[in-house]
Amino acid sequence: MKKILFSFALFLAIVTTHAQSAPDFSKYPLNNEKNTRAADATALQAANFLLKTPINFKEADRKSSIAFLIKWMEASPDYTFSLDNSMIILDDDDVNYSALYIAAMAKYQIENKVYESTDDSKVQTWKIIAEYVANPNNNIKVKGKIKKLVEANEKNKLEEFLNKV
Repeated sequence: MKKILFSFALFLAIVTTHAQSAPDFSKYPLNNEKNTRAADATALQAANFLLKTPINFKEADRKSSIAFLIKWMEASPDYTFSLDNSMIILDDDDVNYSALYIAAMAKYQIENKVYESTDDSKVQTWKIIAEYVANPNNNIKVKGKIKKLVEANEKNKLEEFLNKV
């Protein structure tokens, strides 16, 4: 019985450690459509890494995840991503905030097979961001427009808030 419990605890430790590491992006060249499609799951993994770790955690891994996501988004033959004026909600002086938007957009569209950005995907992207920034463990200063975003999400008025931005 002790061996089973030890094995289970070891498994959980490995899974938890692995979940908080960025993949080795050098294994995924984005030099053609086939390779880029093969990297869809890795792009999702990069997005999840960014959205599951605090903003100041493993900075080198966060930067490589951001860089990979941007390259993948540009190269993807299947997915189209659109940025709009709602980006002003984020502190544009901090690349980490913009990275949250990119990660949330990629995560939602990949998981839901949404191949082009839509009004609904925009709302869902901001919902993911609002939930991330509302978590105090992620070290985000919740003030100004970001605070209003979190409040709108908590009141289920996110779409109305975004229409006013």
